[in-house]
Amino acid sequence: MVVENSALLIEDLPNEIQLQILEYLNFRNRCTAAEVCRLWNSLAFTGRSMDRVCLCIDITETNMKLVCSTLSNSVRNYRHITVNFNNQSISMMDRLSQAIGENDGLESLTLSGMDRIEPVQFLMLIDNVAQLKKLCLHGQKVNSSTETISIENSMESPPWLTALSMDSSTSLQRLQTLRLLIPGRISLPSKPFARKFPNLTQLHLTSQHPSNVAVFHEYRKQLDKISVLAPSSLFVTAFGSISFPKLRELSMGRLELHDQLVVAKCINFFQNPVHSGKLQSLVFHPKFMMRTPIFSTICVNCSALRVLELSLDYMDGDALKDVTNLQNLEKLSLQGTAYFRETPHWPYQIKTLETVRISGSRFPISLLEFIADIAPNLSSLTMEDVENPEELFRILPELVATIQSFRLSYSEGFERPPTCHPSGLLRSMFNLETYHLQRVIIKHGIQGWLQDAPQLKKVILTDCSTLTDTHLVILTTNCPKLERLKLKRCSEITVHGLEEFRCRIPFCKINDDVN
Repeated sequence: MVVENSALLIEDLPNEIQLQILEYLNFRNRCTAAEVCRLWNSLAFTGRSMDRVCLCIDITETNMKLVCSTLSNSVRNYRHITVNFNNQSISMMDRLSQAIGENDGLESLTLSGMDRIEPVQFLMLIDNVAQLKKLCLHGQKVNSSTETISIENSMESPPWLTALSMDSSTSLQRLQTLRLLIPGRISLPSKPFARKFPNLTQLHLTSQHPSNVAVFHEYRKQLDKISVLAPSSLFVTAFGSISFPKLRELSMGRLELHDQLVVAKCINFFQNPVHSGKLQSLVFHPKFMMRTPIFSTICVNCSALRVLELSLDYMDGDALKDVTNLQNLEKLSLQGTAYFRETPHWPYQIKTLETVRISGSRFPISLLEFIADIAPNLSSLTMEDVENPEELFRILPELVATIQSFRLSYSEGFERPPTCHPSGLLRSMFNLETYHLQRVIIKHGIQGWLQDAPQLKKVILTDCSTLTDTHLVILTTNCPKLERLKLKRCSEITVHGLEEFRCRIPFCKINDDVN
């Protein structure tokens, strides 16, 4: 009897086995694997993986025909599509609308640069995506987060926006989230708006026009998440009189609270038992002038809060003691400086508080001492653009030795990125697993770099221009359990240094932009 020996190749495995193998890859490696063959291209982005894929389409006068053809011939169903029209007139909207609508799995659509899109073209597009759950409409192209969008004061409505006031049969019944970023002084018609999007539960709107409160009033019984960017005082005065029985998350943009009537309206809003007891997340822009009476009202009435983000620059620092009334708080973000008049004695601790972010503080140590007092179970700490980093490194292990994740970050706008000595920082922080430094100058020749970090599993280093290959070697010695290293814009790191690092810790995953 003769038995033929034949090698079993990976393409001989069932598709289900190959799919399980691809599941072990991160997103970047999955993209590489998708280029191997047609089968892997199909398997690499199926099921859960497609949730992480967004198709970005940049429309120009010359590529419109190619875009429509490519979309029509594609066999892949994208869940998220972003289209930038570059403020150009579109002559093939019917083909583009049909091609986008053929994505049966499409759930999220973002449209920007639409200044020259006609109402009929806009309605044609959204008529083809009746299955949408999330729609984002930006009058101009957005280059970064919505927090940095320039809100115009123009009262002239762009052509596409007039489609929302037109009587038509267009109705997105499945749409739950609408993000509408438009010139702040434009007035929206509430009735036609509600007919086109009848089942909204999340509404994000840039608005300074008081009449736009009618839009929120129309959805008052069903909204559970609201975001208002660039509100005016008159808008807030009218908005504060509405009750939202299902409201769970509220974000407010920058607002100058000089008018006592507006302050009173804010206080009444957070005293309203219809929604105050259900609020779980409150996020205020750093330029929102949080006043002490408003903050005290929030702490007394919104007992269900889990997330709170606000600025300290416009309120009494001693009022922070009221935050201990929020016994369900899990995440706290404090922007600016708290001025304590005397050594405080906090009445309670918040045992659920695990994540804290301190940003832009001139006296971070006193604020950090406050956090250490009230949060015995703190596990994640972020410090952004804070002063006195040398003192911070000295006192941090004593105050929050139990944290598992620590980030020290400085933005490009910060005048002088600090020169810090991280040696010995982790000596008493035995539970630390993730360490992130951004724009921190690490002194050359420090042999104690990340000294004694036996539990450290993940290190992220961004814009650290003084980081060298020598520091990476020290990492391999002092951090034996390191599982992931991420380097971004660290100019002194070389390919040779990364190769030596891989030889010393072969099982550590490295993400880098080193050529």
